[in-house]
Order: sequence, then C-alpha cells, then structure tokens
Amino acid sequence: MNAIDLLFREAVSLERTHQLALWILLKEANFCKAITGRESSGEIRWEPERQLFDLAVVGPDQEKTFLELKMWGSLSGEQLARQSYYLLKNASSGVYVLLGTSSFEVSAERIRRETHGRAIRVSYSELLAALQCICSSSGARAEVVDFAQAYANAIRDQVSLFEMQAQDASNGKLYFYVRYQRLINSLSTEARIYTVNNPGGEVYILNFVDSYNNINIGKCHGQLYAELVNGRLCIKFWLDAPAETRRITRDELRALVREAMDSENFRNSGRLGNCMTVCSLEKDLSDPAQTDYAAQMICIVRRHFPELHRLR
Repeated sequence: MNAIDLLFREAVSLERTHQLALWILLKEANFCKAITGRESSGEIRWEPERQLFDLAVVGPDQEKTFLELKMWGSLSGEQLARQSYYLLKNASSGVYVLLGTSSFEVSAERIRRETHGRAIRVSYSELLAALQCICSSSGARAEVVDFAQAYANAIRDQVSLFEMQAQDASNGKLYFYVRYQRLINSLSTEARIYTVNNPGGEVYILNFVDSYNNINIGKCHGQLYAELVNGRLCIKFWLDAPAETRRITRDELRALVREAMDSENFRNSGRLGNCMTVCSLEKDLSDPAQTDYAAQMICIVRRHFPELHRLR
C-alpha cells in the first residue's frame, strides 16, 4: 500500500478529503468534462463567492460552474434555495456532489427541479465513471492516474461498507437509508429520505412525495400523507386546528382506514400533536424480504387515500 492509498483509505469518510481530491482532479480536462459537462481553463477556485459553494470551475470564457459537496450533513432546503437563487441570478451552472448519507437524501430530480435545471446531481456512480476517464486515458500523467485509481478504490470500499452496515440494525441511519433506497428503486414514485431528531432519539423517514392529500375540516386546512418511520408504514396527518378538532379528526380517520383498507395489520398509534399518526402497519417494510409486500401495501394506501377524505 502506497502513501496515497493509505491517505484515502484512512480519510475517505472526511468531506474535506473529497473536496481536496476534486480540487486536484478537476484540473484534468476529461474528468472535469465528465463531472460538470463543461470545459475548464484549468483554474479551480476554493470556496468561492464568500464560501457560498465549495469549489468553482472557471471555463475558457470565464463562465463558472459551482460545486457543492455534501457527505454526512444534509443539504437543507434553505441552502439549496440560496444557491439556486445565485445560479439563476448569475446565469451559472452547478453540480451537487452528494456522498455519504447525503447521497440518499436528495434525488437528481429534486436538484433539477429546485435549481430550475441549472444544476445536476453527482454521486458515487458518476464519480467512479469520471475517475475511469482518467485511469483509461493514454495521455494522463502517471501520478494523476495513481491518484485517481487510489481515490476510486477508496470510494468502492466505502460503498461496500455501506452495504455491509445495512445488514446491522445497530448502524441506525445507514441501516435504514440503504434499505429505503432499495425500496424506492422498486417503486415508480418519487420519495424523500431524511432524519428527524425527536426527544426520544433520531427517527429515519421515507416520505412519498406524491402521497400528500389536502383535507379540510370546516375552515381548518391540513394534509393527509403516508411515510415509513423506522421501517413502519404510517398514515399521518396535520391540521391547523384546535387540539379537540384534531383528536376527533384522528378518530374519524381511524374508522375510515379500517373501512377502506379492510386490514387487521393496521394498528392505532401515536399521540396527540400538530402532526399525528392515525395508524401504522406493524411490519418492518425496510426489510429486503418484505420488498414486494411493502410495494403492495404502499400502493394500497395511496390508492385508498381519496376514500379517507369523507370527513365531516
């Protein structure tokens, strides 16, 4: 094992390691084109625009492509909106390099939609393909090829580690994130994966973007939706209404669920609050052995949602 291999193997879990590696490799024309889709003058700027982004690639005609790198931290909606505004205002393009747990949390479609088509998403598969462009290039310098190969090896090892950690429930976030991603891949729907910090600890959410349904109780408005919470399928709602109105609404929804779903597997659960669980399916649908059943139950719930609107 040489020094570069050792560096990447020991530090691949650090976001700064990837930032430095990208800063070096983006100076290579074929790698830059594969990642950004644009030509580069060879100038790579570190944390440009008062650290609004992590890197910037300056093109031959001085146009800029900005890169944002996330690994274990989440890309917040506020940050994405702020950066999108900058890209639009300055007619620039962007690339979101999402690794670690962030690679599960934000889809390519969401990046494209919320940046109005000005940015793309890059994760492990795209990064490995770009590194292969260097490794297979006959004109690349030997030291750059060695660097790219060591980086690629470390990335493959990290992806393999994620797969191993998804087998052990004690790994929490990665355990659910990897399993949720497999479930998303089996469904023809857009979904979001994220973590919520509750007083009792972290919970891991798989939220179905198109499952939200508006509900109206008199002059009170809210939404009914479905999501997986630590693997359990929950039917939930929020309502801008007094506590007693929310309690009555929850009870009515529970009766409608029993009528519409005709399933003994759903159990009443949850406490009174602003966002309340109506009921939950007491099976871990993130379990790969339950993938077909999970897809079936999710489709059933979403299909019956219109029937749950028969509230007074």
